[in-house]
Amino acid sequence: MLELHVCNADGAMLKAYALGEKEEVLIGRDDGCDIQISSRAISREHCVIERNGADLVLKDLDSSSGTFVDGDKIDAIALSSGMEVRVGPAILRFYEASL
Repeated sequence: MLELHVCNADGAMLKAYALGEKEEVLIGRDDGCDIQISSRAISREHCVIERNGADLVLKDLDSSSGTFVDGDKIDAIALSSGMEVRVGPAILRFYEASL
């Protein structure tokens, strides 16, 4: 199971989330988001993590500032352990959760 670490621009972890078995995890600055990141550079509903069989896919929701992996703007990407995704000033790091 993947775990998501929300980090600031300096790389310091702010919060960790176990992605578990949810079918969908909404990320944005809106109060109704599953993972809320308070920054004007992040859209109200910025991106979503969706379960696709055994895989997790992150999709940008036509955000105003975009979603980036390795400096490239993406629409959707399959997630894997060690991956970093930038949304506004935040870095989303994905790790295989250890028990």
